[in-house]
Amino acid sequence: MPFPPLLWWREALASSAVRLDAAEPFRKMGLRNRYRLASSNGPLWLTIPVVGGREQRRPVAEIAIDNRLPWQRNHWRSLVSIYRRTPFFEHYEPSLQLLFTTPYESLAAFNADSVEWCRKALRMAQTLEPATDFPEINLRDRRERWLDFGQFPEKAYTQPFLERTGFLRGMSILDALFNEGPAAAALLK
Repeated sequence: MPFPPLLWWREALASSAVRLDAAEPFRKMGLRNRYRLASSNGPLWLTIPVVGGREQRRPVAEIAIDNRLPWQRNHWRSLVSIYRRTPFFEHYEPSLQLLFTTPYESLAAFNADSVEWCRKALRMAQTLEPATDFPEINLRDRRERWLDFGQFPEKAYTQPFLERTGFLRGMSILDALFNEGPAAAALLK
């Protein structure tokens, strides 16, 4: 999933390693090709368009990004519009912009690179591993639960339009990084 929400990162930080499963089936309205930002009008979903539409039942590794649409430019413009005045946007801007200017054909490749970018920004010691098999022992599969944002408490932090929207839960980790910078990792503990 691209730029997972804070709660995903909370569990990732509590784990010894994080497995990215590109063999999982693509599901419409899930988090495999979209992420949420805290806009002035409330939560804004940014969706990466995929070839064949959202009704596919193939593994994420086989899903191609539909680059006929200028999604990278549009996503970057949204990020700049919403977060350019936040305290840490300029700190992360150069390295993050590379993800939105590098051509990607595969959804799994973009997702893996976005998670790796976030891991480095959070200075996370855990490694990211491709999931080749899932041993039966003590493995937690939390993929679908991230969509029920109200179910999980989050520590409130500053967001760009807090006075207008109130605190918005379930935002992408980008929201916390742009607003809290390196202190975003403390929100996850």
